[in-house]
Amino acid sequence: MAHSGENPTKAALRKELLQARTSLSTDLANAAIATRAIEFAKSHSAKTVATYLSFGAEPATKQIIADLLASGIQVLVPAVAENHTMRWYVFDGTSVAIGALNFAEPDETKLREIDLSTAQLLFMPALAVDLRGARLGRGGGYFDRALSDLSDEGATATLKVALVYDAEVLDVLPTDDRDKSVDFAITELRLIEF
Repeated sequence: MAHSGENPTKAALRKELLQARTSLSTDLANAAIATRAIEFAKSHSAKTVATYLSFGAEPATKQIIADLLASGIQVLVPAVAENHTMRWYVFDGTSVAIGALNFAEPDETKLREIDLSTAQLLFMPALAVDLRGARLGRGGGYFDRALSDLSDEGATATLKVALVYDAEVLDVLPTDDRDKSVDFAITELRLIEF
């Protein structure tokens, strides 16, 4: 679902990026992204990392989550809540349920809710990022709201990292005042700091 009054250019770009993503061969790319993400978390001495449960052609997080947990790093994953917001749960690697949007979410009956601001890193999905750190999501605004909440809480210690395929790093993306930037992007080829 798109933000109301959304720029039609963003909607068209989303459609184009989603179509291009379905034709990518992602197994090797996902393995490389996972390796870079783990190295990034360890290099920042992260004790808690928030991420997402990937679905479809998104950069996969299954290996990232498994490696984080195996390294003794606490992992938080979101569940969709009311008003296009998310609640975050300490994830055990296995307790999932099908959520309101019909994809995997943490099983709220088995896991403990926790505030996102406790995470030192947030690995987040994106359809693309640009060279300024602007992020294009799927249009629901869930992660933009989470980033806004982090800003409101003054939790600047949480580094925001978009996981994308290298072909999805663009020169400039259309943005509006609701869009929140990221600090880094991790692709199968590189780590980019903004």
